[in-house]
Amino acid sequence: MLKDKLIRSILVVGLSVSAIFYLLALFLDRFTVVFILFGFVAFMMTALSAQTLYTWRKFAEEEKSRLASMKPCVHCEKPIYEDDSICPYCHKPQTNETEDN
Repeated sequence: MLKDKLIRSILVVGLSVSAIFYLLALFLDRFTVVFILFGFVAFMMTALSAQTLYTWRKFAEEEKSRLASMKPCVHCEKPIYEDDSICPYCHKPQTNETEDN
C-alpha cells in the first residue's frame, strides 16, 4: 500500500494535519479536548481515504485482468467470462463444440 505515490502523499498530508492538531492540544491551555478530537478525526479520515483508494485501485487491477480473459459467446458473440457456463445475454449453455443440424 505504501508503494503507491498518491496514497503515500495522502498519508503524509493527513498525518501532518493530525500531528499539528495534537501539538496544538499539547501547547495550548484552552480547547485541548477539541484539538485532540480534531486530530483523531483527521487521522481517521486519512486512514479511511488511503484504504479506500488502495482498495479501489486493487479492484481495478483485478477487474482489468478479468476483462482481458473474456471470450465471445458461441451463439450471440457477446463477451462473457471464461468460467460462465451459460451466456447472460442469450441464456444458452456454452459448449466447446458447434452443433450441426
